[in-house]
Amino acid sequence: MVIVEKSFPRGGTSNGAKKAIKENIIFGAVQRRAKKRKTHGTGDVNDTANENLETFSAELLNYDTIQEGMLIMGVVKQVDQLHLKLSLPGRLTAKVSTLEISEAYTKSLQRLVSNSQPDEGIKSLPDLYKIGQVVYGKVQELKRSDNGRVGITMTLKPSNVHSELRHSNIRKDFIFSGAVEEVQEHGYIIESGIKNLRCFLPFENSQEEHVTGEHLLLKVKKMTPNKNASTCICKELSIEELKIKEQRDCNLDYLMPSMIVHFQVEKVLKDGLQGTIMNELFTAYVNEHQLDSPLALPENFQTGSVHKARILYVMPLTKLVYLTLNLRNLSEENTTTSEIELLKRGDIVEDARVHHFGTGGVIFILNEKFKGVVSYKTIKTNYKGNYDQDALLAKYVKKSQHKVRILEYDAMDSLYTCTDDISLINEKFFTLQDVKAGEFVEAIVETPDTKIGGYRLKVGKLKGTIEKIYLAATSKTLDIDTKMKCRVVGINADRSIIYLTNRPEYMAKNCRLLTSLAQAKVNAKYMGTVVKITKGISVLVKFFGEVKGILYKDKDTSTDEIDSLVEGQTMLFRVAKVNGEQLVLRLASNLLLNPGEICPVTVVHVLESGLEVQLVYNSEDGSECTAKALVPTTFLSDFRDLTLAKLKTYNIGDALQAVCISGNVFSVRDVDYYAQTAINKWKDIKPGNILKAYVKNVLDENIIEICMLTAGCKAPIKLHSDMLLVKAFNLHKLTLSSEQVVYARVLGKENITKSISVSAKLTDVLEDCLDASAKYIESYLKEVHAIKAAFRANEQTISQFSIGDKVTAEFQCVNDVTKDWEFVLDKTEIIGLVKATIVDKAKIPKPGTQQNCIILWIDYSRNIIYLSNKPSDLNHISNDQNIPSNLVGKSGIKAKVLLKMDTILICSLKKLNNPLIYCPVRLHFNDFEEMCANSVAEGSFCRLSFIHKTLPIAVPDDIYKACHASNAKKRKLTQDDVKATPLKMVRMENFLEKGEPALSKQKSQQALKSSNDCHQMRGSNIDKKIVKYEKNVKEQDKEIDQQVTNENDNEEGSATSKNGSSKRKKVTKEQIKSNPCAQTKDTDAASKKRPQNAGDSKERVKKVKKEVPLFYEDKTPNLDDHLSDDARHSNAKERMTSTTNITPLAGVVDFWDLSKSDNFAGSSDSEDDDDDNDDNNKPTKKKKLTAAEKFKKQREEEARLRNIEEKYADPKHIPETVDQFDRLVLSEPDNSKHWINYMVYHMQSFEIEKSRAVARRALKTISFRNPNEQINIWVALLNLELRYGSKESFDDTFKEALTYNDPIKIYLRALDILIDLQKQEELTGMVSIITKKFKSVPEAWRSAANALFAIGMVERAQQLLHKALSSLPEREHVNTIIMFANLNHKYGRSEMAQTLLDQIVTSYPKRVDVWSQYVDVLIKENLIDCARNVLERAIIQKIPLKKMRTIFKKYLEFEQNYGTEANVQRVKQLAVDYVKKNQHL
Repeated sequence: MVIVEKSFPRGGTSNGAKKAIKENIIFGAVQRRAKKRKTHGTGDVNDTANENLETFSAELLNYDTIQEGMLIMGVVKQVDQLHLKLSLPGRLTAKVSTLEISEAYTKSLQRLVSNSQPDEGIKSLPDLYKIGQVVYGKVQELKRSDNGRVGITMTLKPSNVHSELRHSNIRKDFIFSGAVEEVQEHGYIIESGIKNLRCFLPFENSQEEHVTGEHLLLKVKKMTPNKNASTCICKELSIEELKIKEQRDCNLDYLMPSMIVHFQVEKVLKDGLQGTIMNELFTAYVNEHQLDSPLALPENFQTGSVHKARILYVMPLTKLVYLTLNLRNLSEENTTTSEIELLKRGDIVEDARVHHFGTGGVIFILNEKFKGVVSYKTIKTNYKGNYDQDALLAKYVKKSQHKVRILEYDAMDSLYTCTDDISLINEKFFTLQDVKAGEFVEAIVETPDTKIGGYRLKVGKLKGTIEKIYLAATSKTLDIDTKMKCRVVGINADRSIIYLTNRPEYMAKNCRLLTSLAQAKVNAKYMGTVVKITKGISVLVKFFGEVKGILYKDKDTSTDEIDSLVEGQTMLFRVAKVNGEQLVLRLASNLLLNPGEICPVTVVHVLESGLEVQLVYNSEDGSECTAKALVPTTFLSDFRDLTLAKLKTYNIGDALQAVCISGNVFSVRDVDYYAQTAINKWKDIKPGNILKAYVKNVLDENIIEICMLTAGCKAPIKLHSDMLLVKAFNLHKLTLSSEQVVYARVLGKENITKSISVSAKLTDVLEDCLDASAKYIESYLKEVHAIKAAFRANEQTISQFSIGDKVTAEFQCVNDVTKDWEFVLDKTEIIGLVKATIVDKAKIPKPGTQQNCIILWIDYSRNIIYLSNKPSDLNHISNDQNIPSNLVGKSGIKAKVLLKMDTILICSLKKLNNPLIYCPVRLHFNDFEEMCANSVAEGSFCRLSFIHKTLPIAVPDDIYKACHASNAKKRKLTQDDVKATPLKMVRMENFLEKGEPALSKQKSQQALKSSNDCHQMRGSNIDKKIVKYEKNVKEQDKEIDQQVTNENDNEEGSATSKNGSSKRKKVTKEQIKSNPCAQTKDTDAASKKRPQNAGDSKERVKKVKKEVPLFYEDKTPNLDDHLSDDARHSNAKERMTSTTNITPLAGVVDFWDLSKSDNFAGSSDSEDDDDDNDDNNKPTKKKKLTAAEKFKKQREEEARLRNIEEKYADPKHIPETVDQFDRLVLSEPDNSKHWINYMVYHMQSFEIEKSRAVARRALKTISFRNPNEQINIWVALLNLELRYGSKESFDDTFKEALTYNDPIKIYLRALDILIDLQKQEELTGMVSIITKKFKSVPEAWRSAANALFAIGMVERAQQLLHKALSSLPEREHVNTIIMFANLNHKYGRSEMAQTLLDQIVTSYPKRVDVWSQYVDVLIKENLIDCARNVLERAIIQKIPLKKMRTIFKKYLEFEQNYGTEANVQRVKQLAVDYVKKNQHL
């Protein structure tokens, strides 16, 4: 509001006063003072004419009177992402572009599009504006189209709307509309559009929180004027508070539209009211459609009455003001029950009553509540040619009734636009609400649409489209105006369009359609169309009514089935699950039974992946149908090492029982569990229950997903290693496989979310350790016995052998990697193995030598029999399968571990004649740390305690004592006691935490893989039956490591027994008990030997471990998996024997392993039992080969040659000779990995010069276009010179490397080598060079600091921070400080790391990543309260909402892990309060 300064009454009128009046009278504004005339003259006639013109004119705005530059009030009619549609007075419609909202909003959008500086606080137009919201803007353009329609474009930008206003004329209480330009700490900077006017809105003057670009209605509370620029403090107003005080002297240009003034009625006109505002200073008009209620009439208002009115617009030049008495808040009205909801577009009013002929057309009373109008233009369209207007309007006599249809509602005029055209009234499809998805309609082709490959159609008064995927296949092009029968696919309300189809699949009357999500039923089939295919992963299917579903590639749907589909294909799909607003689908042909349902199946095919079975089920119509399903190999047995053997026991046509796991996946192993368990539903699950599950997915080395085998628990449950491991051996990685059996104890149950919390720790699920372990191994042995019976039924050769049988075997060769002896059992082609730990240092016999052996174990999965050829084992092991009565319940019995298999350990008692003893590798399915296996080593001695009454099952004595003590102390859990502390085996955990060495699971797996690849099967049946030979062979370094672990408990010696021999016995179903024999004391001299000291043993272990080839990037090379043949063995024997005892060159083994030291400890030879070293076998006389044997030999030779050819054709084959390496580097000359392996090959034989020559040759051969490959060779050469060369040779090589490569890369790689070797003097010198030469490179400072930290020079490393900050550009400072904080934390200086991070978050509070890192550092240091305080500091910062979401998520996870439930709820409430308060961010 502008108040014109008055002149002083005395002394005349000053020039300054005149100038001020002249400035305020813009476009000749009419003022009351100008109407006071002193004389009457010729001008009276003209004035009277003007007054008569004003008296009879209250016409609303129309296309003829609207002008560009006018300020007009409008009501938001429609909002989308790009435009606003405004309803203007006179039933006009204007459009506002998203770029015409405000300058600040436009800049935010530009940053968002460019992605250079994304603005998280920006909102879309639908979030900024509501339907019915009152705004005012400026007419920007009037554009008339070819069909005569006028398009109105408006702008809401304050810089355009207020461009005519001057800051010097702004006074207190001035009301205007401004946009938020920037959000500051204490308020908002407002974009007013008035030049040189700075506006500020404090938070306390704001009604709610706002975001950049949002328009506000403001009032000036404090004005600080200045000649050049002014400043004002504003207050936010609501739409009802826009009241202007009465002023005698004011400027009409500073009265903005939508302001509320007092209107005094002076005259009642035919189409409205005439009066004055601002103390009769300005003349104003109110049209009959702008009265205070829809049915109000002008004659209802008395002359002289005063009413509140809102300014609509001011006509230019004439300065006539047009008002509205309708002060209702249309935005609130829109959210409640409104007129729009009572009468909608398309509604038919049967008895609309004519009221009068008014502005724009015939006025009707609708339902005695609302007002409608039928325009004169609509009435005239029904008549062609000449017509009499009076005759045309004759039927619209007052109070006559007519049938009309609602076309639209105008919120500005509170008026319904109607039509009485009979064709429109009778039109069936008039609005989108008149059609439904799935309905048959008749459409007319309007025009082809090349963009969608279809056509645009017309259905009644609606627009339709038919896309290419929904178009029936035809070779003809549809003509315009062609009528066609279609079906409604969906309705798009935003675009006011319907989607149609004429495909024959959908046009069938019995077509099963899915039109809404609520209609979808699980297992029901619906017709759908494929709209998008992600190859091999998923298929997006669209149904009617915008319902969408996804067909995923999983166990039920193969990749081939997905790839066989094409976009646009229409077919039946089955609903598998309703997931929110999306459906999970299956192909209709796929079988889907309820999980847990047991049914008989028939094997139709035996695949490598499992059994393909066929089952019979009842379809929906009651008829019997057959379908195929899959029983994966992993679901055949609970024990992983028996699954392949179980697969071989099934034949086509076998009938068996299977249980449905999910979809078409069935299980054989879980039938008994489902048949016996009483927990099949959600309500049956109670805390404390121990349920069976299986590993669904291994997410990483610490997290797995398990699926419960209970119908009530469908969703996978994620488990961290903390809920799986008891951490007995300090293992931090899980070595689980998919579908592995797991048991879980229910800890809690949430009925609302249908979720449970479980624990799979061994101490939680194992109630009786010893009894459960005995049953675990007993079930394993029973399953092995059943496999043997099935093999015997199938007449397989391996089934004729039993454990404990004495056989004759023919020696073949020694495996190059595992050093195991390979045999072929007499008169068979079965492979026999004697482990290297059994033969130890025995003399290797010649190939073809016959030896007497005893069977230790039979691996039916790989058709391999494990043997022992030691006389002591032949004498002391019987083939009895039962335990002698004198050993039942005994403990502390000395035994030797002969074999370590995947599930059991095979042990033998060294006294008397006893059966083999079975010791579990794992105490239970949940013994993920393999406690028994980790407490003993293969080939070592231990003491056992027997835990079974009849079978020879035992556990290590230490495990037995721990379990026995735990069972004696623990109390029995009851159902009421479930939530108490989980079952604990105190003694066992104490035993396991005494410093048992942590065995490397990863290393074990690598050795396992190497062993699998090192054997070549012989014979005609070997290729078919033995595919994954030697899968479970353990690595020698693991054996020695475990031997040292149990060194204090193991004793080396041999047991003697009375001379005698036992006859060979066959295994029968009856249990034969051997006669008890008194045990004699060990009198052998070897038994008196004591184990070597721990230091020597550890050195020996280190030596053997370092013999494992670890080199460069590929630290576990994939060695060739072929067995040696006779000829090759004889040729390689000398080389093997000559290099067997050679100690590798120091540093070769971990040459490129920067995590290892180059210093090797000395080693000492180990001693063994005299019985173990006893080798009295004499080679048998070689017999002349028969014709059959010659033929057999010929076949073996062919197999050997074939395997050699396959080996050389394998690209993954690692060469073993110089010729092979030369061939490899010639085939791939630019591969640095091959050249480095070539170098290692020479270094293992002390041939340093040859290794150096290979490196030089590689540098000449590798192309200059592969600089990274060349750098790898240079680094290898530098490493070689630094370890085995002189200082001069290293310096020369280093200078040469700098010449040919990027210096920074060479320096940094050389720095890593020096760190590994801990060469402090050379390293410090190189750090100085790097920080001087490359002081502008951030990576150089990081590497230099890391090097100093690594060698313990902490103080010098801290000094680098200041040097780095002074050398690097300012933009790198924050990242550099963060880097130094990370290094301090990594090397144990947590306090310094916290100090640096605290400085960063204080100076740069918007760095959310630093806040999170700071909290993580505090949590790792167990500073929980400090971490909570940091998070409290973070959530009070002024950070954009998107970034703050990350902090609140971090806070919530923190409280869930370390806080209470009350803290969790508090964080959630803080987040809600923050969102409400800071929506503008």
